[in-house]
Amino acid sequence: MPRTWIPRTSLLPCLILACASCAPTPDRHILPTADPVVEPHAQEDAPADTTAAREIIDRNNTLRHENGLRPVVVDQSLQRAALDFAAFMASSGRYGHEADGGNPAARANRHGYDHCILAENIAYLFSAKGLGTEAVVETAFQGWCDSPGHRKNMLDPDVTQTGVAVARNRRGDAVYAVQLFGRPRSERRRFQVRNGSDTTIHYRLGAERYPLGPGVTRTHHVCRSEPLSLTEQGHQSDVALTPGDGDRLAIFRLASGSIQLKTER
Repeated sequence: MPRTWIPRTSLLPCLILACASCAPTPDRHILPTADPVVEPHAQEDAPADTTAAREIIDRNNTLRHENGLRPVVVDQSLQRAALDFAAFMASSGRYGHEADGGNPAARANRHGYDHCILAENIAYLFSAKGLGTEAVVETAFQGWCDSPGHRKNMLDPDVTQTGVAVARNRRGDAVYAVQLFGRPRSERRRFQVRNGSDTTIHYRLGAERYPLGPGVTRTHHVCRSEPLSLTEQGHQSDVALTPGDGDRLAIFRLASGSIQLKTER
């Protein structure tokens, strides 16, 4: 778990960060662990700063645009999960991805989010008495941007949705921010691979290697866009394609003995 400590003088806020990412293995959906036993805390125990949350979302989409990525849209299930967790940390004083006895996937699942990809960034600002909304946003967002693990979550090309919450403790001297990113299971990419040759072909999709018998068609459902490459006698070939949603790929063996991979329309 990446953690960044940025020292400040006693008159300025201090920041602690943590990030986590959850994703299923190819073609399989990993069920989240059991729901946490801790009930969500009422918002009045930890006032939410909706303006700060909205600004963080806008800044993150600007960052994504600057890096050639599509914006993420707010999902209400992720938003509720982020808000409940930020409120819990602010009211309990406990911090960390498992502060409530659960984990990011369990919290998202409890709020009805069936994830294909899920990532969480959290931030804890203390000595934050009197810190205004703009300063909260700047401190948390810049801290995430400067941390490779958090920035990777923010610039994940395969996530499509987000939920963000910022909450203060009762004393007003500590701020907790939660940033969730997800891609729902309903948005898995589906494509097919057909072996048009008369021999078994092996191919690699991401980190997984698959055999495909002659005349056989296999359907994949994947969360991430990953290259598919052919393998010959255990060696990866230069023949590779990155399948898109709905694609139909065909593998053929030419008269020369070499294999060919192409997209069928």
